[in-house]
Amino acid sequence: MLKNCYAVKDDDFKGFPPPGGHASYLDIYLLDDTVESILINNSYIINVDEYSGYSIRNYRVNFEFGEFYKCFLPPAISHDEVYFNYKYLDEIENLVDEVMFTECDFELGEKFYLVKSQYNGEIKVYDKNHFVYQDQKYKTVGNKDFSILFSKFNYI
Repeated sequence: MLKNCYAVKDDDFKGFPPPGGHASYLDIYLLDDTVESILINNSYIINVDEYSGYSIRNYRVNFEFGEFYKCFLPPAISHDEVYFNYKYLDEIENLVDEVMFTECDFELGEKFYLVKSQYNGEIKVYDKNHFVYQDQKYKTVGNKDFSILFSKFNYI
């Protein structure tokens, strides 16, 4: 499950992180509707034996589901800045949380929402299902998309 995660082996890490650190679970929603939970303590994966001692840098996680689907998984609490083209509009909490997507070719419009995510960089959203991330075109799959942009703002 984690083979395509941004997980880095830390050879200097010896044992469990020191007490007083931050621990959280990431729930991974798979396409067959099952949920896998990963315990992360001080950025280290704890409860997946084959990845014990690996760390997720800045909690930036990019999972691939089979050969087709990818997923953004930022931390449980994050705020993303929203722009209309490049004019600042507002912040929205957890906008890209658990958005699954696949590559898709579509025609770029002149207007877009620019989402500046602390954990995923810049995402240009052209409609509730189509966006550009790292110069690649994608569409969302499943029941999570960018509808909140089009219900909260009326620019597009």
